[in-house]
Amino acid sequence: MAKKRQASREIARRIREARKVSGLNQQEVEVEIGKAKNAVSRWERAEVQIDATDLGKLARLFKVSSDWLLGIDDEVEMSEVELVRDYRQASPALRAATLAGLQAGLRMERDPSG
Repeated sequence: MAKKRQASREIARRIREARKVSGLNQQEVEVEIGKAKNAVSRWERAEVQIDATDLGKLARLFKVSSDWLLGIDDEVEMSEVELVRDYRQASPALRAATLAGLQAGLRMERDPSG
């Protein structure tokens, strides 16, 4: 039972973290995914378990995988999600410059002699 409660708290923490990174408040999330008032609050406090349909809606809204929300996949950190979000909001010129800089840095890292 303790393990299940711990998993529920981890899911709650990840939902809260993803929501905050997305810049949405609980009510905005509820409107976006068509849930009743206080649903997100209850999920974030681990008072109720989220069902698979709502989990999928949150994953799409927050642009993370359901596996990440469930704590199964830790490969993508929220800082990476923030980076992608910021990149998508950038102008085409800034995107191009960012990619060029990243590619140049990776080349230098692979072959420091140059």
